[in-house]
Amino acid sequence: IRTKIGTEPLTLNSLVTLGQAIGRWILTTYGTTAHVLIAHDTRNSADFIKTGIAHGLIAQGLSLYDAAITSTPALSYTLAHSHQFSCGIMIT
Repeated sequence: IRTKIGTEPLTLNSLVTLGQAIGRWILTTYGTTAHVLIAHDTRNSADFIKTGIAHGLIAQGLSLYDAAITSTPALSYTLAHSHQFSCGIMIT
């Protein structure tokens, strides 16, 4: 999704809705005990996007863990080797 923050579909309400949709997919795919790791890059908009998506995921009852600022390869490595998380979301 590429547009300016605050413009559809990157409004807070739309991001929460997106997080809920992703959350429903995660629940269907990994079950109700899924643990999700979320991370982002250093862009100014990352926290806003992460907050909206996180609210949607949490509304679906998922356990969410914040890796904060990290690289995509680092998130991928963590997911592949830690076995603590069902899946991850990278915001770049």
